[in-house]
Amino acid sequence: MSDAAQPPRKRSRQPHLEDDAELGRYDDSAFVEHPSLYYDDGNVNLSCENTLFRVHRSIVSKHSPVLCDILTSNEHEDRKPDILRGCLDVPLDETKEDAEVLLKIVYNDFRVESLKFAASELSLLSSAFRMATKYRIEPTLTEIYTRIQDRWPSVLDQHYKRSTIEKTLGVRRPLIFVRRPPGDSLRAATSTVAKGRNDVPQATTSMHPAHIIALLREAGCNDSSLLTPLFYASTCMSTRVGEHGRALEVLPPTDFARYVRGQERIRSYHTRVAVLVPVADTLGLPDGHVNQCFPAIKSFWATLADVGVYSNTGEIFATERDPVEAWAAVRLRLVAAPRPQICGECNQRLISRADSIGQVLWSNLPAFFELG
Repeated sequence: MSDAAQPPRKRSRQPHLEDDAELGRYDDSAFVEHPSLYYDDGNVNLSCENTLFRVHRSIVSKHSPVLCDILTSNEHEDRKPDILRGCLDVPLDETKEDAEVLLKIVYNDFRVESLKFAASELSLLSSAFRMATKYRIEPTLTEIYTRIQDRWPSVLDQHYKRSTIEKTLGVRRPLIFVRRPPGDSLRAATSTVAKGRNDVPQATTSMHPAHIIALLREAGCNDSSLLTPLFYASTCMSTRVGEHGRALEVLPPTDFARYVRGQERIRSYHTRVAVLVPVADTLGLPDGHVNQCFPAIKSFWATLADVGVYSNTGEIFATERDPVEAWAAVRLRLVAAPRPQICGECNQRLISRADSIGQVLWSNLPAFFELG
């Protein structure tokens, strides 16, 4: 077979073992056995760089149709197969680290459910996703997609539940509404609050959603239900250099443009509804309550345009940084500390209004990010 007819992405064939000793070309010492993925009873070698993995053909073929095809094609080529240490040798065009993750998936030594989406796990997740995609290991891919959906849900109620869990674990900062006095800085306005918040869990470093978007896009994913929560979560992350400031650079140019335009649309909508006090008719106030409760309702709503969000890191953000969560916080505020000038029925109307704004905002996210 001519060189031009050889299958792509394969190294040149090693001389057959019987010929190696005679020709003196074979250097067995060039390969290092992997410490945990070299099975003495294996019958196939997978070599990457200078690392040798000895595995069981039946196991790798069962888990990956791609590896099964590679092993079959190596045996049916019009030449002697490469033999190394008495077994068929198949070179893989992967790094040693990626091949290790691939085989850990095959041998069930890698468990997707153990991933916490911490920043330190980015390399491992990326490798697992690439290998499972390339070698068509469908169960692992399904588990990864499920874990992403669990971590960044597309259903609002599940999103709220997830946010609550993250605040408890310290992954997400708690939202505390603080009034900004006229002529004073928001940071100064929260100085007394900050002193008493030592009980709030300190935020941990989580994986930036932009990295997940980039991974999904590499696999050709256009699923709005997967991508939309990730885009929204990206807009809620800090952009300070040294924290997550450079993470957005991994986004493809078109997705970075989506991120920027979507963020502006979200914040524009949020600011508009926060500034405009709802009229009595839109709230559906009962007869006789317009004069009784509506003045206090207007006073309450006016505070929404002049609040900040305090984080346990000491940093202060405007509420549009977490707009969906901000309207959930408005709800909790009304439930926990209703104003005495507003009756229970009218207070419930206000709660419904806050719920509706959060729901409309969430429902419009795919359109805001131009994802469908």
